[in-house]
Amino acid sequence: MGPIAKTLVLSLGILASGAARMTYEQEFSENLRERNLAPASVDLEAWSRMGQNSLAGTFGGLRTAMAFFVSLSAHGHFQDQEWHELRNDYKLITSLDPYNSFYWSEGSHHLAFNAASWARSQRDQPEIQRRTIEHEYLEAGDAFLEKGLVYLPDDSELWADMARIWSHRLKRPDPARALPAWQEAARLTEHPIYQRRVFYTMAQIPSMEREALNYGIQLTKADPSHLGFPAFQSIYWALFQNPELPLDMPKPTLTEVFRTKEKAYRQLYSYYFRTSDEGYYAGNIEADLHQLIRDLQIPFQYNPFLSPRQRRIPKDF
Repeated sequence: MGPIAKTLVLSLGILASGAARMTYEQEFSENLRERNLAPASVDLEAWSRMGQNSLAGTFGGLRTAMAFFVSLSAHGHFQDQEWHELRNDYKLITSLDPYNSFYWSEGSHHLAFNAASWARSQRDQPEIQRRTIEHEYLEAGDAFLEKGLVYLPDDSELWADMARIWSHRLKRPDPARALPAWQEAARLTEHPIYQRRVFYTMAQIPSMEREALNYGIQLTKADPSHLGFPAFQSIYWALFQNPELPLDMPKPTLTEVFRTKEKAYRQLYSYYFRTSDEGYYAGNIEADLHQLIRDLQIPFQYNPFLSPRQRRIPKDF
């Protein structure tokens, strides 16, 4: 057995013995407290009232290690779907180690995604109750990240985590709430993915069509590779179909955006359904699709106005 394996076996042995002793020690401590021979335990509210300076003075360099071991308990509560206990665990964890972005991100994910999904899946409960609890967990995940950003305001990933909560199309998407978080993530990193998410989110907010187009033009001028992404192509094209744009405003041609009419039809076909499913700006793409159907002699099964919806059009249609 190599040194790494020996270390792992030793660590597992320590953890196992600690777990075995935990129940006995907890009972022993409670017995002492009942007889006024030991101080009362510190509850979670008291923990939350302790400032970081107090925690640092009390535990010093042990805070990080304590946060790690509490995270093991949190994982157990996640497996058992004990969401209230899990939430309390992460309050304690982040009090102990507030500058570790991983804990803020993971705690928020458990609340806004895992707990919220669990709430929606409880089919034995009335729908209004399921939806209410789901929304509470979404808000709890958002609030948890807001608190983390007090400590880590320049952490782009935490901003992106917040944006994802309100961008998930299978939950309760709220583009107006997602947009500021995507903008902050893009500002901090200038990452092209976050820049595109800003663009996509703007295109989902009514009355922001012109602002979205201006931002898209700015992005393509700085980096033309953005136009290599199908979603970007379709949104960019649709925004140029806004009837409120100035008549003399330069506009790209269909082939400048999509390269070929065949590619244009495939992308706009998918985008046509996204305008109703996800609220993207539709522009005048219905007229574009009708024209492309005539030009390309599109088969019946791939005509969205005549046949049931197809998920994807093959390249050789």
